[in-house]
Amino acid sequence: MQKHFPSYLKETIEHRRSVRRFTEEKIPQDIVDECLRLAILAPNSSNLQPWEFYVISSPDIHRQVATACFQQRAAKTSAVMIAIVGRTNTWKQNAKRLL
Repeated sequence: MQKHFPSYLKETIEHRRSVRRFTEEKIPQDIVDECLRLAILAPNSSNLQPWEFYVISSPDIHRQVATACFQQRAAKTSAVMIAIVGRTNTWKQNAKRLL
């Protein structure tokens, strides 16, 4: 028997879009915080969470990161960037915390 996606999930996937240029509208801090909260809930191997999230909102650092992103329009025009760094060296420490 074939299983069906929930309609809301199917609709979300079918209508997603990639944004390449952003407006100058500021993003409220509570929205940024909620995005981070939800990102932290992402499943990962053994719940070791081998990542760190860095919110980049400083204009100077934003310009530097946009340069590192080859001046892509999305990087240059975003109000806030969130850099996600994979940390393969933290799994033992994180496992000890879980125990």
